[in-house]
Amino acid sequence: MRRSVKPAHTVCKPRGGWDILPRTMEIAELSPGFGRWMSAVTSDATGRVWGIWSPGGCWSSPDRGVTWGAHPITPRTRGTALAAGPDGRIYVGSHRGEVFESLDGGMTWICHTLPGMAAVQRILATRRGVLAVGARLYRRPGDDLAWLTGPPRSPTVTAVAASEDGVVYAGLRMGVRGWIARSDDGGARWKEQWVLPGRGRVVNALAASGDNVYAAVADVTRWGAAESEGLRSADGGETWTTFMFPADPRQRVSTLWAAGEVVYGYATGFDLETGGPARDAVLMRSADGCRRWEAELHDGEQALDAAGGVTGDVWFAQNNGRLLKVSDPAVSAHVAARFADGAGRLT
Repeated sequence: MRRSVKPAHTVCKPRGGWDILPRTMEIAELSPGFGRWMSAVTSDATGRVWGIWSPGGCWSSPDRGVTWGAHPITPRTRGTALAAGPDGRIYVGSHRGEVFESLDGGMTWICHTLPGMAAVQRILATRRGVLAVGARLYRRPGDDLAWLTGPPRSPTVTAVAASEDGVVYAGLRMGVRGWIARSDDGGARWKEQWVLPGRGRVVNALAASGDNVYAAVADVTRWGAAESEGLRSADGGETWTTFMFPADPRQRVSTLWAAGEVVYGYATGFDLETGGPARDAVLMRSADGCRRWEAELHDGEQALDAAGGVTGDVWFAQNNGRLLKVSDPAVSAHVAARFADGAGRLT
């Protein structure tokens, strides 16, 4: 099945527009109509963008969102996570604790059941292996067919991200204690890097690119307590400095994505009456590693996932079923530099 989608339903200034918009940037909001909400997005090594919709399933576009093709998964499942490996493999996590793997571009799928996992919340596919994160953490090193799990009393993973080189960073929580850890071998061994001071403060979102690591901090004991605080490291997590996101202090940053020192963050407020996200989300951009924020988009939706690719686009999966595409020349320049020095592709 193939469907054509208009390149942009809203260009440059959706819902109020950027407060400061670099003229060289383009923003497009796509409404493919595949489902009521979009739970995950990724981009593979060829530039094809992949998305998971509910109840629409898995779709991909080879031309930056203009046309889309369906990739049915059997047995039918609700996708919750998505990743594209550097070797071309595609991974879809399900709400039942399964990981579906495709070796042929989404034509056929192999089902891997991960006992005790429940819903798969995030999948990372790097040159050092594959990680599936949910109630437990499973890893598959290299081309090994076996999936290995951590100990039963391992810490809860609150956020996870990988650099282009395959170094994995995780926000971990045990009780009211939160910290950041790093793994250089695909999740087999972890090194504790930074312990968050205070009770209940954990890492809510992570992004990594090269030696640059960015974290959003949240207080799990109460909403609205220093939710706009962030951490950054320029040396692979050895040292950290704090900064503040330009969002309302009551907004929690739920999604981060980075290419070098270009960082995007998506913050969402909380509606005390409904118990869900408020319609006052904001998309933020920094071009210098979170030191200054030069643009922000006031929006009414929540971003559930973010990804970038070799085309230089940054994609955000929104909870209204739409896909936000940001074409950023600074990201394109970063991608070109990565290819020039042979370091690899964005993850």
